Amino acid sequence: MLNHPRRLFLLDGIGALISAVLLTQLPGLGLPAATIRTLAGLASVCAAYSLTCAQFVTLGNYRPYLAVVALATTGYCLVTLGTLVRHRASVTPLGVTYLLLEILVISLLVCLEFRAVRGSSG
Repeated sequence: MLNHPRRLFLLDGIGALISAVLLTQLPGLGLPAATIRTLAGLASVCAAYSLTCAQFVTLGNYRPYLAVVALATTGYCLVTLGTLVRHRASVTPLGVTYLLLEILVISLLVCLEFRAVRGSSG
């Protein structure tokens, strides 16, 4: 995966699209509608950027674009964690589980992205 940055962009973009859809379609998360729309909107913006990069960025110049993706995705995780803390009184067990799993999966992807940005394969 580290030798194929286009795949990282695609994985990030498709994952962000899945997040946006799941946030809006999973009932009973216990989050206010405006919060769900905000998270889904942020995920959609990340998806658009990542998928655009997957299409147009070349192997020789991918690092700065992947760094932006990794930083934005890290920011999304922090916002999601903050959302979970802020709405801890109303978020349901399903909501807690979904958000924590999302943070975990995204964090693993971010680690791969930062390794690729550094050019490290080991």
